[in-house]
Amino acid sequence: MGFNIKNNYGPNIEVNDGGKLTLVQGQNGLWHTVEAEEIEEAEIVEDGNTLCELKSETEENMPRVAKEDLFHFIHPSVDSDQEWAIHNEVKRLVARQGIQEICAYLKRLADEKRILLPQSPSTAYTELVRMGMPSGEGFKEKTFQKYYKR
Repeated sequence: MGFNIKNNYGPNIEVNDGGKLTLVQGQNGLWHTVEAEEIEEAEIVEDGNTLCELKSETEENMPRVAKEDLFHFIHPSVDSDQEWAIHNEVKRLVARQGIQEICAYLKRLADEKRILLPQSPSTAYTELVRMGMPSGEGFKEKTFQKYYKR
């Protein structure tokens, strides 16, 4: 008997009867196969709003989770599972969309009570740049302030 873990951020992870873990993401971000015996005590430790590195006796073969701060404006009523989903949504949004689309989507998330938008557009701009939004041509703070409506 085996089981299969489906995820949205990479290939599926499959563990077979023989104890073979077929796919793991390495430190370099590439996926490779690893025997289950090589990975003994692996766990993800959640410390407040950050995910800490995986801990194992064989650290060189273990995948790592980068320490990353959670998106700062998540609504307090959102449960912990949804926090990281919203964080990832915002991260993908700022990497792929323009200022108008980002501001419209943030407004929609605020209307759905999934995030709390700050009064200051400067604070929101700083956080979005931290999340991966470009700050070059077309993404200047002045342009952001033009479309940011709380």
